[in-house]
Amino acid sequence: MSRLSLFGVTDEAWGDARRDLDSRGGGAFSESDVLWSILNRLVSDNLVSSDFSALKSLYFQMGLFSVGEGRESFDCFRRSSEMALRSLQRGGVSRVAISTAGRGNACPECYRQNDREVSVEEAIRTLPLPHANCSSPYGYCRCTWVPA
Repeated sequence: MSRLSLFGVTDEAWGDARRDLDSRGGGAFSESDVLWSILNRLVSDNLVSSDFSALKSLYFQMGLFSVGEGRESFDCFRRSSEMALRSLQRGGVSRVAISTAGRGNACPECYRQNDREVSVEEAIRTLPLPHANCSSPYGYCRCTWVPA
């Protein structure tokens, strides 16, 4: 719940989401079900307002929650990367570079991309982050985009 409070989720909102799920029927819902319901609603709300910075953070948190649950996380982290790019583009950045966690902290596949520069448009079109073959021991790629 503490991470969700960063997005304005209150205990009241948690209770509302729980009641909403319960009203749909279909059995008992787990805390994870409530969490995903809230996160998906937050994504929907922020897509409407095109708040790319908030979406980047939401998708990243969704990826971390997925890793913690042993679920596939690649799509969440990829969407986080796309929102980071869209936020940079909105801020007037036209070229970006990949920044890794550095030698010894990035897997070999990711480190090969360190400092690679591309246009924001190309990066959005091809979405090379996270790297599909990342072997980070953290369970997710820690590479990011920086203005070039």
